[in-house]
Amino acid sequence: MADEQLTGKRALVLGASKWQVPLIRQAQSMGLEVVATDMNPKAVGLKIADYGEVVDILDADANTDVAIKHNVDAVMTDQTDYALNVVAKVASRLVIPGPSVGVAKNCTNKKLMREITSARNISNPEFYIAESLVDARLAASDIGFPLIIKPTDNQGSRGVFKINNQKQLIDLFADSIKHSRDGQILVEEYIQGTEVTVEGFVADGELHTLAISEKEHTPPPRIIAMNLNFPPSFDKKTIEKIKRTASDVASALGMTNGPYHGEFMVNQDGVFLIEAAYRGGGSGTSSHIVPAVSGVNVLEKLVLVSLGYKVKIKPTRNDACILKFLQFKPGHVKNIIGLWKASRVDGVRLFEINYHATEIMPSVTDDSKRHGAIIVSAPTLSEAKRNLDMAVSMAKIIYEAPTVKPEGLNMAGQVRAKSAQ
Repeated sequence: MADEQLTGKRALVLGASKWQVPLIRQAQSMGLEVVATDMNPKAVGLKIADYGEVVDILDADANTDVAIKHNVDAVMTDQTDYALNVVAKVASRLVIPGPSVGVAKNCTNKKLMREITSARNISNPEFYIAESLVDARLAASDIGFPLIIKPTDNQGSRGVFKINNQKQLIDLFADSIKHSRDGQILVEEYIQGTEVTVEGFVADGELHTLAISEKEHTPPPRIIAMNLNFPPSFDKKTIEKIKRTASDVASALGMTNGPYHGEFMVNQDGVFLIEAAYRGGGSGTSSHIVPAVSGVNVLEKLVLVSLGYKVKIKPTRNDACILKFLQFKPGHVKNIIGLWKASRVDGVRLFEINYHATEIMPSVTDDSKRHGAIIVSAPTLSEAKRNLDMAVSMAKIIYEAPTVKPEGLNMAGQVRAKSAQ
Protein backbone atom coordinates (compact mmCIF):
# COMPACT_ATOMS: atom_id res chain seq x y z
CA MET A 1 0.00 0.00 0.00
CA ALA A 2 1.33 3.41 -0.90
CA ASP A 3 2.35 5.78 1.90
CA GLU A 4 1.55 9.46 1.34
CA GLN A 5 4.90 10.40 2.89
CA LEU A 6 6.72 8.24 0.34
CA THR A 7 4.72 9.12 -2.77
CA GLY A 8 6.87 10.97 -5.25
CA LYS A 9 10.19 9.86 -3.77
CA ARG A 10 12.59 7.99 -6.03
CA ALA A 11 14.75 4.95 -5.39
CA LEU A 12 17.66 3.64 -7.43
CA VAL A 13 17.74 -0.17 -7.53
CA LEU A 14 21.04 -1.63 -8.73
CA GLY A 15 20.40 -4.79 -10.71
CA ALA A 16 17.26 -5.54 -12.72
CA SER A 17 17.36 -9.32 -13.05
CA LYS A 18 14.35 -11.40 -12.03
CA TRP A 19 15.33 -11.56 -8.36
CA GLN A 20 15.45 -7.76 -8.16
CA VAL A 21 11.92 -7.47 -9.53
CA PRO A 22 10.26 -8.11 -6.11
CA LEU A 23 12.23 -5.17 -4.66
CA ILE A 24 11.28 -2.93 -7.58
CA ARG A 25 7.61 -3.84 -7.20
CA GLN A 26 7.75 -3.42 -3.42
CA ALA A 27 9.11 0.11 -3.72
CA GLN A 28 6.48 0.98 -6.34
CA SER A 29 3.69 -0.40 -4.14
CA MET A 30 4.81 2.01 -1.41
CA GLY A 31 4.44 5.00 -3.74
CA LEU A 32 8.04 5.38 -4.90
CA GLU A 33 9.21 5.83 -8.46
CA VAL A 34 11.96 3.33 -9.24
CA VAL A 35 15.06 3.84 -11.36
CA ALA A 36 16.75 0.51 -12.18
CA THR A 37 20.18 -0.11 -13.68
CA ASP A 38 21.55 -3.23 -15.31
CA MET A 39 24.15 -3.82 -18.02
CA ASN A 40 21.81 -6.28 -19.73
CA PRO A 41 19.38 -4.29 -21.90
CA LYS A 42 16.98 -7.25 -21.79
CA ALA A 43 16.88 -7.42 -17.99
CA VAL A 44 13.23 -7.82 -17.02
CA GLY A 45 13.38 -5.21 -14.27
CA LEU A 46 14.34 -2.42 -16.66
CA LYS A 47 10.89 -2.63 -18.20
CA ILE A 48 9.07 -2.91 -14.89
CA ALA A 49 10.87 0.05 -13.30
CA ASP A 50 9.60 3.58 -13.94
CA TYR A 51 12.99 4.42 -15.46
CA GLY A 52 15.46 1.86 -16.79
CA GLU A 53 19.10 2.66 -17.51
CA VAL A 54 21.51 0.24 -19.20
CA VAL A 55 24.47 0.65 -16.84
CA ASP A 56 26.92 -1.84 -15.32
CA ILE A 57 26.01 -2.23 -11.63
CA LEU A 58 29.74 -2.46 -10.82
CA ASP A 59 30.40 1.02 -12.26
CA ALA A 60 30.15 3.43 -9.34
CA ASP A 61 30.66 6.56 -11.45
CA ALA A 62 27.97 5.63 -13.98
CA ASN A 63 25.47 4.73 -11.27
CA THR A 64 26.21 7.95 -9.42
CA ASP A 65 25.49 9.85 -12.64
CA VAL A 66 22.16 8.01 -12.95
CA ALA A 67 21.31 8.80 -9.33
CA ILE A 68 22.03 12.50 -9.85
CA LYS A 69 20.17 12.59 -13.17
CA HIS A 70 17.00 11.20 -11.57
CA ASN A 71 17.45 12.99 -8.23
CA VAL A 72 16.95 9.80 -6.21
CA ASP A 73 16.24 9.71 -2.49
CA ALA A 74 17.47 6.18 -1.88
CA VAL A 75 19.76 3.52 -3.38
CA MET A 76 19.45 -0.19 -2.69
CA THR A 77 19.88 -3.75 -3.94
CA ASP A 78 18.78 -7.22 -2.82
CA GLN A 79 19.77 -10.87 -3.23
CA THR A 80 23.18 -10.04 -4.73
CA ASP A 81 26.60 -9.13 -3.34
CA TYR A 82 27.86 -7.70 -6.61
CA ALA A 83 26.20 -4.31 -6.29
CA LEU A 84 26.64 -3.68 -2.56
CA ASN A 85 29.96 -1.82 -2.85
CA VAL A 86 28.50 0.48 -5.50
CA VAL A 87 25.35 1.04 -3.43
CA ALA A 88 27.61 2.21 -0.60
CA LYS A 89 29.64 4.51 -2.86
CA VAL A 90 26.56 6.10 -4.44
CA ALA A 91 24.96 6.62 -1.03
CA SER A 92 28.16 8.21 0.29
CA ARG A 93 28.53 10.54 -2.69
CA LEU A 94 24.92 11.71 -2.55
CA VAL A 95 24.91 11.83 1.28
CA ILE A 96 21.83 9.62 1.53
CA PRO A 97 21.25 6.59 3.80
CA GLY A 98 23.09 3.38 2.98
CA PRO A 99 25.84 1.04 4.15
CA SER A 100 29.22 2.68 4.61
CA VAL A 101 31.90 1.93 2.03
CA GLY A 102 33.99 0.15 4.67
CA VAL A 103 31.16 -2.05 5.90
CA ALA A 104 30.18 -2.97 2.34
CA LYS A 105 33.75 -4.10 1.71
CA ASN A 106 33.80 -6.11 4.95
CA CYS A 107 30.65 -7.92 3.83
CA THR A 108 31.74 -8.71 0.26
CA ASN A 109 35.42 -9.62 0.60
CA LYS A 110 35.75 -13.05 2.19
CA LYS A 111 39.40 -12.43 3.14
CA LEU A 112 38.45 -9.36 5.20
CA MET A 113 35.46 -11.19 6.61
CA ARG A 114 37.65 -14.02 7.88
CA GLU A 115 40.23 -11.64 9.35
CA ILE A 116 37.70 -9.39 11.09
CA THR A 117 35.54 -12.13 12.57
CA SER A 118 38.53 -14.24 13.64
CA ALA A 119 39.87 -11.21 15.54
CA ARG A 120 36.52 -11.09 17.38
CA ASN A 121 36.91 -14.75 18.44
CA ILE A 122 34.17 -15.96 16.10
CA SER A 123 34.87 -19.53 15.01
CA ASN A 124 36.22 -19.77 11.45
CA PRO A 125 37.90 -22.57 9.54
CA GLU A 126 41.68 -22.31 9.35
CA PHE A 127 42.43 -20.31 6.18
CA TYR A 128 45.16 -18.96 3.92
CA ILE A 129 45.17 -16.54 1.00
CA ALA A 130 46.59 -17.82 -2.29
CA GLU A 131 47.43 -15.90 -5.45
CA SER A 132 49.12 -18.80 -7.23
CA LEU A 133 49.05 -22.57 -7.35
CA VAL A 134 52.33 -22.57 -5.42
CA ASP A 135 50.64 -20.57 -2.64
CA ALA A 136 47.70 -22.95 -2.63
CA ARG A 137 49.90 -26.04 -2.42
CA LEU A 138 51.84 -24.55 0.49
CA ALA A 139 48.58 -23.77 2.27
CA ALA A 140 47.33 -27.29 1.62
CA SER A 141 50.48 -28.73 3.19
CA ASP A 142 49.61 -26.90 6.42
CA ILE A 143 45.85 -27.43 6.41
CA GLY A 144 45.76 -30.96 5.03
CA PHE A 145 43.10 -32.59 2.84
CA PRO A 146 40.22 -32.36 2.35
CA LEU A 147 39.99 -28.58 2.06
CA ILE A 148 37.90 -25.87 0.40
CA ILE A 149 39.02 -23.33 -2.20
CA LYS A 150 36.90 -20.29 -3.07
CA PRO A 151 37.32 -16.83 -4.64
CA THR A 152 37.58 -14.00 -2.12
CA ASP A 153 35.07 -11.76 -3.89
CA ASN A 154 32.42 -13.71 -5.77
CA GLN A 155 29.05 -15.32 -5.01
CA GLY A 156 26.68 -18.04 -6.15
CA SER A 157 29.13 -20.95 -5.57
CA ARG A 158 31.27 -19.79 -8.50
CA GLY A 159 34.74 -21.26 -8.18
CA VAL A 160 33.99 -23.06 -4.89
CA PHE A 161 35.35 -26.61 -4.68
CA LYS A 162 35.99 -29.31 -2.13
CA ILE A 163 39.52 -30.59 -2.75
CA ASN A 164 40.50 -34.10 -1.64
CA ASN A 165 44.08 -34.37 -2.92
CA GLN A 166 46.93 -32.62 -4.72
CA LYS A 167 45.71 -33.67 -8.15
CA GLN A 168 42.29 -32.07 -7.60
CA LEU A 169 43.98 -28.91 -6.33
CA ILE A 170 46.13 -28.71 -9.47
CA ASP A 171 43.16 -29.48 -11.74
CA LEU A 172 40.68 -27.04 -10.15
CA PHE A 173 42.84 -24.13 -8.97
CA ALA A 174 42.58 -22.24 -12.28
CA ASP A 175 38.80 -22.70 -12.36
CA SER A 176 38.56 -21.16 -8.88
CA ILE A 177 40.89 -18.18 -9.26
CA LYS A 178 39.42 -17.13 -12.61
CA HIS A 179 36.26 -16.20 -10.69
CA SER A 180 38.17 -13.85 -8.37
CA ARG A 181 38.25 -10.21 -9.43
CA ASP A 182 41.18 -9.43 -7.11
CA GLY A 183 43.18 -12.51 -8.15
CA GLN A 184 43.03 -14.19 -4.74
CA ILE A 185 41.38 -17.32 -3.39
CA LEU A 186 40.84 -18.65 0.09
CA VAL A 187 42.28 -22.05 0.90
CA GLU A 188 40.32 -23.25 3.91
CA GLU A 189 40.03 -26.10 6.34
CA TYR A 190 37.17 -28.43 5.46
CA ILE A 191 34.74 -28.63 8.36
CA GLN A 192 32.43 -31.61 8.55
CA GLY A 193 28.95 -30.87 9.82
CA THR A 194 25.52 -29.56 8.91
CA GLU A 195 25.33 -26.30 7.00
CA VAL A 196 22.66 -23.79 7.95
CA THR A 197 21.58 -20.41 6.65
CA VAL A 198 20.38 -17.58 8.85
CA GLU A 199 18.02 -14.98 7.40
CA GLY A 200 17.17 -11.81 9.26
CA PHE A 201 17.16 -8.05 9.42
CA VAL A 202 19.51 -5.69 11.25
CA ALA A 203 17.73 -2.70 12.80
CA ASP A 204 19.73 -0.10 14.72
CA GLY A 205 22.63 -2.55 14.95
CA GLU A 206 20.57 -5.45 16.32
CA LEU A 207 20.11 -8.60 14.27
CA HIS A 208 16.59 -10.03 14.35
CA THR A 209 16.77 -13.64 13.16
CA LEU A 210 13.67 -14.50 11.11
CA ALA A 211 14.40 -17.88 9.52
CA ILE A 212 17.01 -20.64 9.79
CA SER A 213 17.43 -23.43 7.26
CA GLU A 214 19.26 -26.73 7.05
CA LYS A 215 21.08 -27.11 3.73
CA GLU A 216 21.71 -30.03 1.40
CA HIS A 217 24.24 -29.93 -1.45
CA THR A 218 25.29 -31.60 -4.65
CA PRO A 219 28.10 -34.12 -4.22
CA PRO A 220 31.65 -32.67 -4.35
CA PRO A 221 33.87 -31.37 -5.78
CA ARG A 222 31.39 -28.55 -6.56
CA ILE A 223 29.53 -27.20 -3.53
CA ILE A 224 26.10 -26.11 -4.79
CA ALA A 225 23.07 -25.90 -2.51
CA MET A 226 20.12 -27.97 -3.71
CA ASN A 227 17.65 -28.09 -0.79
CA LEU A 228 16.96 -25.71 2.10
CA ASN A 229 14.59 -26.84 4.84
CA PHE A 230 13.14 -24.25 7.26
CA PRO A 231 13.37 -24.87 10.22
CA PRO A 232 16.45 -27.05 10.82
CA SER A 233 16.40 -30.21 12.93
CA PHE A 234 18.33 -28.89 15.96
CA ASP A 235 17.44 -28.60 19.62
CA LYS A 236 16.66 -25.20 21.16
CA LYS A 237 20.11 -24.85 22.70
CA THR A 238 21.82 -25.25 19.32
CA ILE A 239 19.36 -22.86 17.66
CA GLU A 240 20.17 -20.21 20.25
CA LYS A 241 23.90 -20.71 19.69
CA ILE A 242 23.40 -20.26 15.93
CA LYS A 243 21.46 -17.04 16.56
CA ARG A 244 24.14 -15.67 18.91
CA THR A 245 26.91 -16.43 16.44
CA ALA A 246 24.99 -14.80 13.58
CA SER A 247 24.45 -11.72 15.72
CA ASP A 248 28.14 -11.58 16.66
CA VAL A 249 29.05 -11.70 12.96
CA ALA A 250 26.69 -8.85 12.06
CA SER A 251 28.18 -6.74 14.84
CA ALA A 252 31.78 -7.56 13.93
CA LEU A 253 31.26 -6.61 10.28
CA GLY A 254 29.58 -3.32 11.22
CA MET A 255 26.05 -3.95 9.93
CA THR A 256 23.56 -1.37 11.20
CA ASN A 257 20.36 -1.37 9.10
CA GLY A 258 19.47 -3.84 6.38
CA PRO A 259 18.78 -7.46 5.44
CA TYR A 260 21.12 -10.22 6.63
CA HIS A 261 22.07 -13.57 5.12
CA GLY A 262 24.54 -15.84 6.92
CA GLU A 263 25.88 -19.32 6.25
CA PHE A 264 27.33 -21.46 9.03
CA MET A 265 28.60 -24.99 9.68
CA VAL A 266 27.35 -26.70 12.82
CA ASN A 267 28.99 -29.72 14.47
CA GLN A 268 29.86 -31.03 17.92
CA ASP A 269 32.62 -28.42 18.24
CA GLY A 270 30.36 -25.41 17.70
CA VAL A 271 29.11 -23.01 15.04
CA PHE A 272 31.60 -21.97 12.35
CA LEU A 273 31.19 -19.02 9.99
CA ILE A 274 31.21 -19.86 6.29
CA GLU A 275 30.25 -16.36 5.13
CA ALA A 276 27.74 -13.59 5.74
CA ALA A 277 26.15 -10.97 3.52
CA TYR A 278 24.52 -7.59 4.03
CA ARG A 279 21.57 -8.39 1.73
CA GLY A 280 18.68 -10.80 1.48
CA GLY A 281 19.15 -14.46 0.70
CA GLY A 282 19.04 -15.31 -2.99
CA SER A 283 16.66 -17.32 -5.16
CA GLY A 284 13.58 -15.82 -3.58
CA THR A 285 14.66 -16.28 0.03
CA SER A 286 14.15 -12.65 1.08
CA SER A 287 11.14 -12.02 -1.18
CA HIS A 288 9.24 -15.32 -0.80
CA ILE A 289 10.57 -17.46 2.05
CA VAL A 290 11.22 -15.05 4.93
CA PRO A 291 7.72 -13.47 4.71
CA ALA A 292 6.16 -16.96 4.51
CA VAL A 293 8.07 -18.23 7.54
CA SER A 294 8.04 -15.15 9.79
CA GLY A 295 5.36 -12.80 8.46
CA VAL A 296 7.96 -10.01 8.13
CA ASN A 297 8.16 -8.21 4.79
CA VAL A 298 11.92 -7.63 4.68
CA LEU A 299 11.77 -5.84 1.33
CA GLU A 300 9.45 -3.23 2.82
CA LYS A 301 11.91 -2.80 5.70
CA LEU A 302 14.79 -2.45 3.23
CA VAL A 303 12.99 0.32 1.34
CA LEU A 304 12.26 2.17 4.58
CA VAL A 305 15.79 2.02 6.03
CA SER A 306 17.18 3.05 2.63
CA LEU A 307 15.12 6.21 2.97
CA GLY A 308 16.39 6.81 6.49
CA TYR A 309 13.35 5.59 8.44
CA LYS A 310 13.63 3.50 11.60
CA VAL A 311 11.90 0.13 11.50
CA LYS A 312 10.62 -2.39 14.01
CA ILE A 313 10.96 -6.12 13.35
CA LYS A 314 8.20 -8.24 14.84
CA PRO A 315 7.57 -11.78 13.50
CA THR A 316 3.92 -12.77 13.42
CA ARG A 317 4.21 -16.48 12.66
CA ASN A 318 6.63 -19.42 12.70
CA ASP A 319 5.84 -21.59 9.68
CA ALA A 320 7.92 -24.11 7.74
CA CYS A 321 9.21 -23.84 4.18
CA ILE A 322 11.26 -25.79 1.65
CA LEU A 323 13.35 -24.37 -1.17
CA LYS A 324 14.27 -27.12 -3.62
CA PHE A 325 16.52 -26.49 -6.60
CA LEU A 326 15.65 -28.76 -9.50
CA GLN A 327 18.31 -30.65 -11.41
CA PHE A 328 17.92 -32.81 -14.51
CA LYS A 329 20.02 -34.51 -17.12
CA PRO A 330 21.43 -31.92 -19.54
CA GLY A 331 19.71 -31.91 -22.92
CA HIS A 332 17.69 -30.12 -25.56
CA VAL A 333 14.29 -29.24 -24.07
CA LYS A 334 11.34 -29.96 -26.34
CA ASN A 335 8.49 -29.18 -23.96
CA ILE A 336 7.55 -28.80 -20.29
CA ILE A 337 4.14 -30.06 -19.28
CA GLY A 338 2.07 -29.77 -16.10
CA LEU A 339 3.84 -26.72 -14.65
CA TRP A 340 0.69 -24.60 -14.32
CA LYS A 341 -1.18 -27.37 -12.50
CA ALA A 342 1.79 -28.00 -10.20
CA SER A 343 1.99 -24.30 -9.33
CA ARG A 344 -1.54 -24.41 -7.94
CA VAL A 345 -0.82 -27.04 -5.27
CA ASP A 346 -1.41 -25.75 -1.72
CA GLY A 347 1.54 -23.83 -0.30
CA VAL A 348 3.46 -23.47 -3.57
CA ARG A 349 4.82 -19.91 -3.60
CA LEU A 350 7.15 -20.34 -6.56
CA PHE A 351 7.63 -23.03 -9.20
CA GLU A 352 9.80 -22.20 -12.15
CA ILE A 353 12.00 -23.83 -14.75
CA ASN A 354 14.85 -21.63 -15.94
CA TYR A 355 14.97 -23.13 -19.42
CA HIS A 356 12.28 -23.27 -22.08
CA ALA A 357 11.34 -25.29 -25.13
CA THR A 358 14.07 -25.23 -27.83
CA GLU A 359 16.75 -24.29 -25.25
CA ILE A 360 19.71 -26.44 -24.24
CA MET A 361 19.73 -27.29 -20.54
CA PRO A 362 23.41 -27.37 -19.42
CA SER A 363 25.05 -29.12 -16.51
CA VAL A 364 24.75 -27.34 -13.16
CA THR A 365 28.21 -25.90 -12.41
CA ASP A 366 27.19 -23.02 -10.13
CA ASP A 367 24.08 -21.31 -8.78
CA SER A 368 23.45 -19.38 -12.00
CA LYS A 369 23.17 -22.64 -13.99
CA ARG A 370 20.47 -24.19 -11.83
CA HIS A 371 17.62 -25.71 -13.81
CA GLY A 372 14.75 -24.42 -11.71
CA ALA A 373 13.31 -24.09 -8.23
CA ILE A 374 10.22 -24.68 -6.14
CA ILE A 375 9.30 -22.98 -2.85
CA VAL A 376 6.57 -24.51 -0.68
CA SER A 377 5.41 -23.31 2.75
CA ALA A 378 3.10 -24.91 5.31
CA PRO A 379 2.51 -24.95 9.06
CA THR A 380 4.88 -27.92 9.42
CA LEU A 381 7.88 -29.20 7.49
CA SER A 382 6.25 -32.60 6.87
CA GLU A 383 3.23 -30.92 5.30
CA ALA A 384 5.46 -28.73 3.15
CA LYS A 385 7.37 -31.82 2.00
CA ARG A 386 4.15 -33.65 1.13
CA ASN A 387 2.87 -30.75 -0.96
CA LEU A 388 6.25 -30.31 -2.64
CA ASP A 389 6.33 -33.96 -3.70
CA MET A 390 2.81 -33.64 -5.05
CA ALA A 391 3.71 -30.57 -7.08
CA VAL A 392 6.89 -31.93 -8.63
CA SER A 393 5.15 -35.16 -9.62
CA MET A 394 2.75 -33.16 -11.81
CA ALA A 395 5.37 -31.55 -14.07
CA LYS A 396 7.62 -33.25 -16.59
CA ILE A 397 10.29 -32.33 -19.11
CA ILE A 398 10.25 -33.80 -22.63
CA TYR A 399 13.53 -33.73 -24.51
CA GLU A 400 14.27 -33.49 -28.20
CA ALA A 401 15.84 -36.49 -29.98
CA PRO A 402 17.59 -38.66 -29.07
CA THR A 403 14.41 -39.87 -27.44
CA VAL A 404 14.51 -39.68 -23.66
CA LYS A 405 11.72 -40.81 -21.37
CA PRO A 406 9.90 -37.77 -19.86
CA GLU A 407 11.73 -36.99 -16.67
CA GLY A 408 9.90 -36.08 -13.49
CA LEU A 409 11.03 -32.98 -11.69
CA ASN A 410 11.55 -34.77 -8.40
CA MET A 411 15.12 -35.91 -9.02
CA ALA A 412 15.55 -38.36 -6.17
CA GLY A 413 19.17 -39.14 -5.36
CA GLN A 414 20.55 -35.91 -6.80
CA VAL A 415 21.34 -34.41 -3.40
CA ARG A 416 22.91 -35.62 -0.23
CA ALA A 417 21.69 -34.64 3.19
CA LYS A 418 23.61 -32.72 5.83
CA SER A 419 26.40 -31.81 3.47
CA ALA A 420 29.70 -30.39 4.55
CA GLN A 421 31.01 -27.02 3.44
